[in-house]
Amino acid sequence: MTKLQSVLTEVCELDGTPVAANAPFGEIKGWDSMRAVTFQVELERLFGVDLSDTMIPANWTLDELAGVLQQKGVTSERLS
Repeated sequence: MTKLQSVLTEVCELDGTPVAANAPFGEIKGWDSMRAVTFQVELERLFGVDLSDTMIPANWTLDELAGVLQQKGVTSERLS
């Protein structure tokens, strides 16, 4: 899950502060709708997937997002 945490940390400008895999995005400092879109675009670019059918809601966690990405063919090895 390291890559997901890294992208989220960068998008929310968390200064390297790790985000717990079970923390809802809405509870993360700096999370808002614009950052959600930026996060989604970065994930699409990084993993080569289309998430246009998926809006990343504030109540999702990194664990839930990893599951969605795996359903779209991203292996757990690519997520780490």
